[in-house]
Amino acid sequence: MIVLLDLEWAEAGKAELTQLAAMRVSTQWEEQDRFTRLAHPSKEALEWAALPLGGYEKSRFKEAKSEEEVVRDLIEWLQPDDVIWTWAASNAGFLRKLWRRYEKERPCPPLYDMARTIARAFPRADSPNLYAVVTALNIPPLSPMHRSVNSIDMMRQVMDVMQVSPDRRARLPFLMRRDYNRRWIEVMGSAYHYVYLAGSPVFHRSTCTACLNARSVSHIQGSVYYETAAKSRRPCRLCRPDLGERTTKKLSVPQPDAAKQEWPESVEQKANEVKNTKLLTGEYVPLKRKHVVGWCHHYIHRGALTKSLLESHDCLGKACPYFERNDMASYWEALRRKAQEKEALKAKKREEKAKAEAEKDAMQQVVDRWQRMMDELGISIYLVRAAKSDPHSVTVFYVSPNRFADGGDYPNLYSAVKRAFPRCYVKLRHIKDMDGRFLTIEEYLEAVRRRV
Repeated sequence: MIVLLDLEWAEAGKAELTQLAAMRVSTQWEEQDRFTRLAHPSKEALEWAALPLGGYEKSRFKEAKSEEEVVRDLIEWLQPDDVIWTWAASNAGFLRKLWRRYEKERPCPPLYDMARTIARAFPRADSPNLYAVVTALNIPPLSPMHRSVNSIDMMRQVMDVMQVSPDRRARLPFLMRRDYNRRWIEVMGSAYHYVYLAGSPVFHRSTCTACLNARSVSHIQGSVYYETAAKSRRPCRLCRPDLGERTTKKLSVPQPDAAKQEWPESVEQKANEVKNTKLLTGEYVPLKRKHVVGWCHHYIHRGALTKSLLESHDCLGKACPYFERNDMASYWEALRRKAQEKEALKAKKREEKAKAEAEKDAMQQVVDRWQRMMDELGISIYLVRAAKSDPHSVTVFYVSPNRFADGGDYPNLYSAVKRAFPRCYVKLRHIKDMDGRFLTIEEYLEAVRRRV
């Protein structure tokens, strides 16, 4: 069964659960069962200024169960075949944390965030807000906001209206889809004379209504030239596009500076001047120029970009040719400093690695000298390596014919190491195998040959 779930929490130092609501529904989005709880957070969380009360009095939270009791009640309420759908990925992530914190044996059920599914039907939205989607679908929003019970009720209505299937496929209602496509084609019509659907054998004028039934705006494409549109396609019998269309219609060509603002002459004033700036999303917000990292000149979403918009659209990663950076933005200086710090850290690590390798080689030369000395004395011992575990101690690892710790039987070796490191504590360590048995010289050399 599908379970629609919503959580609210406070983040005063750490995230603490305050509300939890879940609704078990059928595949036709009919309510089957419901689970609602309030949780009692810490005193610091209750005094948090941004506490999502959801219309409840604070006394209700003080009388509620603890976070652990609420989570365990939910675990007991859930059925083995339940699949949990939340609205945002943050809700799913927080529920996983709570589950791992209080339940060690039973695995967490599958979790899906519905914002990604809804985003497929709203291509211009990266992660649509629940209240924005409810308003777009003409569903009366429930109040107060930030109340989990209201959120799951609105989620159920959205899933029902958008005909979301259990395999998480969503689509806009037919009339809304036509209106959405109409607005998209109007935007495209400012740059293209002809439009057509991907994979369709027919092309149309940009004013033709035949494209309004497209399942997604991502299927709608366009062309300036008749020859390009007519390649492997025939003209629409409804709008009858002709060759003269491209010469009679004036195109709206993007101008490189169309999205920029006029700023004062002084460099310092330019950086701090506040202007009502049009963003990539179409919104107008007051921004300082140093907070505008660049501009996009693409005809579909021409406007300014902030740091968050730049990262969400991945303009730099895609090497977008329509992006123009604003060198006055402090973002680029911070990016340059970050790259320099990263390169300096890499150089430091390379230097430390080279120094460690040099010390290792020098120590190995000393070990070889000790080995030659022991061979000249006729003492049967094989020195493997030596290492300084700290500045005040040296450990020499060896194997011998004996199957016990016989480091005290080699005073000549101990004296040689002490002469080389007079201020260090010397330890002679007989090497053991994986089961804790002391290795002989033959066993150690055989293990080395097998490893090679």
